[in-house]
Amino acid sequence: MTTMAKRVLKPRKAAKPRPQKTATDYLIAAERQALTRYGVTVSDVGIQFSQDLDEAGFRNVWRLVSAIARRRSKAEASPAFLIGDWANRVEKDLGRKASYRIIEEEEEAYRFGQQLLHLAGATLMSLQLAEYAVGIACRLLDPKAGEAMTQDMFSPDSVSRKRTLGQLNHEMRQHQLFVPAFEQRMDTFVRNRNKFAHQLLVEYMPLAQSEHIVRMKGFRHLESFIGALLIEANEVAAILFGLFTAIGVTAAERENVTSLEALLDARGFLDWREQLRKFAAVRRQP
Repeated sequence: MTTMAKRVLKPRKAAKPRPQKTATDYLIAAERQALTRYGVTVSDVGIQFSQDLDEAGFRNVWRLVSAIARRRSKAEASPAFLIGDWANRVEKDLGRKASYRIIEEEEEAYRFGQQLLHLAGATLMSLQLAEYAVGIACRLLDPKAGEAMTQDMFSPDSVSRKRTLGQLNHEMRQHQLFVPAFEQRMDTFVRNRNKFAHQLLVEYMPLAQSEHIVRMKGFRHLESFIGALLIEANEVAAILFGLFTAIGVTAAERENVTSLEALLDARGFLDWREQLRKFAAVRRQP
């Protein structure tokens, strides 16, 4: 038998079994410290409470227990015993059906919170596109100071922001590009963008510890603000890209490129007519 054959027939060593995770392994250090602060010990056989808790404390413990349940893979053992121990203690200290109410409210807040995070992520992407378009517009309107204008426009410093926005609006008026209403709209957009980027989530963070009705009302207000900003970011980007398209179309017409529209259609480009339409809606008429 050849050496190669011996290698092929050589039995593999049995894989070492992976160490089994404990319930608290699914929590980060700060979450484990929170359990200790509430006098709660979590093990593979249940939950032990070493001190009395009020409803707020039980809610915080539930968030940690539910985090363990969510982070475990489906192949691992169910943490139902943790939920059962928590619910039994809540029923004992807070009364019958208190655990059902807390779970229902906390899960509603969790789902809404996840939706807000997804919405915030989409808004961030749209804002980056809008800022990119604003940067191009600044360079077109003032090639020498365009980069500095872009940085100052989105600065948290209100003085720099207002000065730069005024400069941009002045350039817009000089070039007679947009109607005054759009200049005011840009002012509001920049202020809301800066609020989103620098302070919004911090302002609303205390809501997580508020009463459920107050918390959900705040979450809905936050959803409304972020959703409106997402729409406005897409609109601002589309208008400015419409401006760039109009410049390209004008240049093509000067060069007698009569088949531009057919060329773009044939090459599978995105339809730029909608962007032109949005730009035309806010363009200052000559």
